Amino acid sequence: MARRKVLRNNAAVKGKAVRKRHHTFSGDRNRASPAPVVKLYSSLTQEKRDAIVAMGQGSFLDIKCEQLHNLLISWFVQCYQPARRAFVVPCRGVIPLTEESVHIMTGLPRGQSKVKYYVDYKLEAEIAARIFPGGSSRPKVSKLARMVEQYQGADDTFKELWMLFIMSTVVAPTTDTKMSNRCYPMLLDIPRANELNLCKFVADELHEHLSNQKYTRGCLLYCMLRYFDALQTDHLELEIGNARFAINAWSKLAVDCVGALDVQEYDTTTFGTLELKEEYKEAVAREMGLFGGPEGFDSWRKLNTHPTCTQKQRVKAFTIIQTFSSKLNILLSSLVQGLTESSDTESSENDGDSYNEDVETELSEPEAQQNDGNVNAEEQIVSPVVDKTKKVRQDKRTSPAK
Repeated sequence: MARRKVLRNNAAVKGKAVRKRHHTFSGDRNRASPAPVVKLYSSLTQEKRDAIVAMGQGSFLDIKCEQLHNLLISWFVQCYQPARRAFVVPCRGVIPLTEESVHIMTGLPRGQSKVKYYVDYKLEAEIAARIFPGGSSRPKVSKLARMVEQYQGADDTFKELWMLFIMSTVVAPTTDTKMSNRCYPMLLDIPRANELNLCKFVADELHEHLSNQKYTRGCLLYCMLRYFDALQTDHLELEIGNARFAINAWSKLAVDCVGALDVQEYDTTTFGTLELKEEYKEAVAREMGLFGGPEGFDSWRKLNTHPTCTQKQRVKAFTIIQTFSSKLNILLSSLVQGLTESSDTESSENDGDSYNEDVETELSEPEAQQNDGNVNAEEQIVSPVVDKTKKVRQDKRTSPAK
């Protein structure tokens, strides 16, 4: 009886620890939520809205889903494969991480100017003294929100505050509650903010963070929209609309509905039930070529799956098989390309040798006929050279190795 009580107490303590870790993880995710941006909508005057549109960020004035689907994002970002620069959804398809997709999802400007994102303490002190007089150069994000809300006018200073605010909340959020001082250099380009290539910046930052398994950093709003937008949802009765950018189309209701349909029955933290659009299946079709494509793989799977296999075991097993098949397909492709390339080179060299032999044979016959009268004279000239060459070769063969 006492043993059972101890086990129950240990389980309760363990459960509290798990819940605490999960809560902390969700808190980090919420810092990347667009909810702080949406809360400012009512306080933005038309003059401020026009200034934001002029910066190429008008899509952020109509964000439909102000909250992140934390569980789905946690699962999706771990599907990222740095070598392929893409999210590989097990047994479903491959979703690339590209600057074009960032533009389609978020509507951020995709200009020609590179985003300056680094630490410059001298510049930081200079700009902070002007924007935050008497305060810290790294204020909290909540203070930035109040400054954007209370600022009178829509000049370049307002644009600087807005840029710092969206960088700290949605575009490049960190796990810190304060803004990053790496944002200061980009304020030099505020008059030409619409010419910045924020799409490339978001893609590169996500690639760096996910490659280092820093799953709570980067534009997680893009990750959520990217996955939902890649799903086949035409058969579902969703009111998504025909907005130009996904950030203005996917509402919280649509995200919750599709997320509930896509979650696995055996585990509420694992997704991938719904099919992806055809454009994301092509890579999987090539990788599954050893099984005759996805249909052949499905037949092979049904034939070899043990009757007692659970859904969790099935997904885990076939994720490993897909990864193995993908790498094996790459190795076989490289092997075949190498073999065919070397055989072509050898055949071309052999063809060249045979051609040279034929030419030498054809040329030697008329030369022999033409020089029949001078054979004795040539032999007298060549024979001493030949004898000397033979002697040198014999000396080399008979000389002891050093």
